Amino acid sequence: MAVELLPDELWNEFKPLLPEHPPNPKGGLPWADDRNCLRALIFIMRTGIPYQMLPREVFGVSGSTSGRRSSSMKPGSSSNGRSRGVRGR
Repeated sequence: MAVELLPDELWNEFKPLLPEHPPNPKGGLPWADDRNCLRALIFIMRTGIPYQMLPREVFGVSGSTSGRRSSSMKPGSSSNGRSRGVRGR
């Protein structure tokens, strides 16, 4: 049986800490799903694989997208001032 990397309880703690996605005045593609990106980052950190080797079919996002998103998920990088973190997980 597969273990959920980001259970609902943990996601509900993280979701309010993530920054809002600014609108892109030039249009473009919509933002990738935050939960899929965080799930992919957890997998990358737990396994140690390079971002480029992340299986897109499994996580719904590419490793490159997860890598870019990780910089926006760092504590203190949010423009809304919410920089407290979830620890002890």
